Amino acid sequence: PKGAAIHFDYNKLNVPPHNFVSVPSERAPQFDGTHYAAWKHKVKLHLISLHPSIWKIVCTCIDVPHDDMELTSEQEQLIHRNAQASNAILSALSPEEFNKVDGLEEAKEIWDTLQLAHEGSPVVREAKIKLLEGRLETFVMDDKETPQEMYDRMMILVNKIKGLGSEDMTNHFVVKRLLRAFGPRNPTLVSIIRERKDFKRLTPSDILGKIVSHEIQEEEARE
Repeated sequence: PKGAAIHFDYNKLNVPPHNFVSVPSERAPQFDGTHYAAWKHKVKLHLISLHPSIWKIVCTCIDVPHDDMELTSEQEQLIHRNAQASNAILSALSPEEFNKVDGLEEAKEIWDTLQLAHEGSPVVREAKIKLLEGRLETFVMDDKETPQEMYDRMMILVNKIKGLGSEDMTNHFVVKRLLRAFGPRNPTLVSIIRERKDFKRLTPSDILGKIVSHEIQEEEARE
């Protein structure tokens, strides 16, 4: 039945060890139920660092054969990688979080169950994205705020949107939002940056660096 735990006799795996991906012993970042978006990003990178195929198995369903079926080499490797991914994720969970996925063995089902628990259904996630995008659209720099403080506050908002699965937060999109927020403080500098030939290739951190550098130069000139 759908949602039932998947069980498989791993003793059936008989492909020589050199055909499998070797996974280092480092544990994935631990998760206690808080800051899910940040944890999800860290675990994704952790799994990719083990091997891209380990992360890929989290993104795709696997057809787990019955115990009495003969396995092809490809099936054995998929089962092995699924076990590696599942073990890495499950080992990172606090007891409370583990209870949400206890009994599940397919990496994608574990991942999707945690995502549903912490982000809601696709409809709910889309509603959250729209709400955060609305806050980003009206984002302004406070009068007493430094460029670094403004940047940090905006990037928290941007990363929350990214964490919910939005692909709209490209570097160029965020750069334009940063410049719009900073514009009233120094419209001349913003115009100079926008007219650069490499403007479309600048990252948000590039923009912060140029703003801070310009303000330091102005401070030195006044002295």
